[in-house]
Amino acid sequence: MKRLIFIFLILSFKSLAFAQKEHKRYYSNGKLEESGQFDANEKAVGEWKYYYEEGNIERIETYDGDKVFAQSFWKNGKKHQISTSQNGYFLGTSLSYYENGQPWSIKNFVNGSFDGMQKSFYSNGKLEYIGFYKKGMRVGKWEYFHENGKRSIVATYDNDKNLSTDWYRDDGTPWKKEKNDYSTDGKLTVYFEEYHLNGKLERTGSFFEGVEVGIWEYYDEKGKLIERKEK
Repeated sequence: MKRLIFIFLILSFKSLAFAQKEHKRYYSNGKLEESGQFDANEKAVGEWKYYYEEGNIERIETYDGDKVFAQSFWKNGKKHQISTSQNGYFLGTSLSYYENGQPWSIKNFVNGSFDGMQKSFYSNGKLEYIGFYKKGMRVGKWEYFHENGKRSIVATYDNDKNLSTDWYRDDGTPWKKEKNDYSTDGKLTVYFEEYHLNGKLERTGSFFEGVEVGIWEYYDEKGKLIERKEK
């Protein structure tokens, strides 16, 4: 009985091996460009490797049913991207790196849509921005930073709708602020503030559909009101 099982396993393995077809493609210089296997239905299976024309590895893809785990590399051999996809859609956490090895981005997906925390970094390793998606739409607080590490922008979102945005200069001092109010028919009113270099309020007013409206006030660098006019 054991011998029959052993023979059956060998035959099954041979049948599987014959069902898979080796694939290789070469550059015009004779170097290998890609290699992998197709199953009997001409579907990619197992591990596939792709190469730069110089011969070093560019990408490795591993097929497991309808999932693909992919790793790509810079020409210097350092990691470039790591991701998982299913039926052509990104799934889970995708990581990318700069050519110097520093992290570039962290992105999370559900069924191909951004979902969860997202981060991006400058090539010096400092954080560029951090924010959150839910079902492909921005939600909550998003923070952006200058390359020197100082805060650049703070914005809040609700289902991808921008509720407010604060801008900061590269020394960290406030520059502009906007609060957005949406009417039931989708019209946008923006309450606006702008600041002098010393942080004192410079002007304040409102926009309706991109046009200045209502009372606008202007201040000098000491904070004294110098003009007030209606638009």
